[in-house]
Amino acid sequence: VQAVISYAAVARQAGEFEKAENALKNALDKNPGDEDLLYELGMTYYFQGDVEKSLDTMHEVLNRNPNSARTLNFIGYTWAEEGRNLEQDRKYIKKALELEPGAGYIMDSLGWVYFQRGEYEKAMQWLQEALEKAGPDAEILEHIGDTYLKLGNRDKAIESYERALDYLMLERVRKRIEGKLEDLK
Repeated sequence: VQAVISYAAVARQAGEFEKAENALKNALDKNPGDEDLLYELGMTYYFQGDVEKSLDTMHEVLNRNPNSARTLNFIGYTWAEEGRNLEQDRKYIKKALELEPGAGYIMDSLGWVYFQRGEYEKAMQWLQEALEKAGPDAEILEHIGDTYLKLGNRDKAIESYERALDYLMLERVRKRIEGKLEDLK
């Protein structure tokens, strides 16, 4: 199972989504109850750009394990990214944080929910705490930059975006941050 998950992650990184999907589905045929394989399949759909199929798959994981913090966080964050289910996503993420107290990546998700709700001061508190717990992370720094913009602090936003570029990230995230910086300069 772990070998298939590793293979799928490498295939996804290379943009070989069909290979990742096929490997995971074959492994699920042999291990139908494996939550990790199903979760990775959901991640593959997400990175492939099929958000709905990803969410459906993640809901299957959640049906099998309602206390899967990473799955609760994934669903909540994905909804927040799309600005939908802004009350339910907050509940999912808060439950994930109860299951994994102090997890910076979950704090970032909660901050992003508050951002999407227009509660920028509260968002900033959670995002700063996420950065403290998780350490420097490009996407957390990007979220902090976005929040600084909403709070009217353009200089701090630029500083956060520039700092974000110092850390490894997906190419699509790098392009998104570079675009924001270009718009501000």
